[in-house]
Amino acid sequence: MNRIIKIGCFILFILLFGAGCDNEKSRLILSSDIGDVISVFELNYGTSKEIVYKGKKIVLAIDDVQDRVSVNCSLVDFANNSYDPSPIKVCTYLSVNDEKAPLKVESKTCGAILYKNDGSDIQDIEGRIEEMKAASANSSHEAYFTDTFIDLFGEGTQIENTPYRIYLAKAFPVRYEQPGATKKDYKFIFILTYK
Repeated sequence: MNRIIKIGCFILFILLFGAGCDNEKSRLILSSDIGDVISVFELNYGTSKEIVYKGKKIVLAIDDVQDRVSVNCSLVDFANNSYDPSPIKVCTYLSVNDEKAPLKVESKTCGAILYKNDGSDIQDIEGRIEEMKAASANSSHEAYFTDTFIDLFGEGTQIENTPYRIYLAKAFPVRYEQPGATKKDYKFIFILTYK
């Protein structure tokens, strides 16, 4: 009788564990896919970028910049502080195809990745994306690339009425390093995806 109870408990455990796995798979499948990375590019105030992909053209230009990265997050102990890191972001307001309403694109919390300023910033982002794609974890976990991408570059912003999503990957300068910077001083690396 004791053996039957143990076998029953084991079967119940397997069924519950299996149900948990099914829920986990559903969550992973529901995790939004990044789509095709079609362009990694630099943009600063006063310039524009035209991208044509699958017959769809988009022109982007910076209208304004809001820099709320007033602290170096690596030096702040958020656990023992009432300071909330979530508003610490760099925001750009982009003109999309000369539309009147600008598109707000935010960095991840605590700002975007900092520029190296050595001419390799676009290649740096492309290399990071390729490393994520090539990671062995991709073969066993469907959401590895998506989760890692979002951890590094944030959620990005969907460009309305298009299949494009844009991510702010790098920013220079940041407010805690150059508090007097104007929008003309900033430059950014963006990632444009298509889904």
